[in-house]
Order: sequence, then C-alpha cells, then structure tokens
Amino acid sequence: TGLRTCKYSARFGFSSDVLTEEAIESTKKTLNAEIIPKHLTNLQKCLEVSKSGWLADTSDPSIADFYWVPVLDSIVSGWTGDKDLLKNFPKLQDLQKKFHELEKVAEYRAKKKQKV
Repeated sequence: TGLRTCKYSARFGFSSDVLTEEAIESTKKTLNAEIIPKHLTNLQKCLEVSKSGWLADTSDPSIADFYWVPVLDSIVSGWTGDKDLLKNFPKLQDLQKKFHELEKVAEYRAKKKQKV
C-alpha cells in the first residue's frame, strides 16, 4: 500500500503539497531498503519449512501462491524501483519458476506475450 500510495498519491487523496516529491522518494527508499525485504524474508521463511515448495505447504498452489508470484514478478520487472530485491531470496525465485512452469500458467503467459 505504501508504494501504491507513492505512485498514485492523487488517487489516495494526497495532493503534491502534502505528499511532496521529496517525501515520495524518501518513502520509496525506505520501502525498498527495509519494508519490502522484511516481507520477502517472511515469505522465504514459509518456503524454508514447506515440504511442497508452495507457500502454504499444500500439494498444489494455493491462493497465497497465486497472489504472491505476480507480486514477485512485479518486483523483478522494476515496479518498486529496485529490480534486484529478490537476488537474496533464492526460495522465492524457485517459487516463481515453479509457478510459471504450471501448465495452465505457462499457457496463459504464452498467450499474454503474443498479444503484447
């Protein structure tokens, strides 16, 4: 929510005199340096105890995987301003790969790339 508020401040009711460019940049730095890595660490811990490789340790992907993998994809694509945030989280990278290799997900991603 913090990053979305920074990116789309007017949508959240913050005028530029309230949420200044300086405040936005400061917030983005804090998010990338502290907040997002903390969340990624927690996700990594879930995967470290998972026997299945899915976040909820289920036999198939759960809603948690369907939620978090696109978030991880967005991070890697640079949405947060730091494309390298996942470099210290190999289990999260493995999760992305495993999720993307699911037959239906791979088909969807292939179709989506064709349309772009």
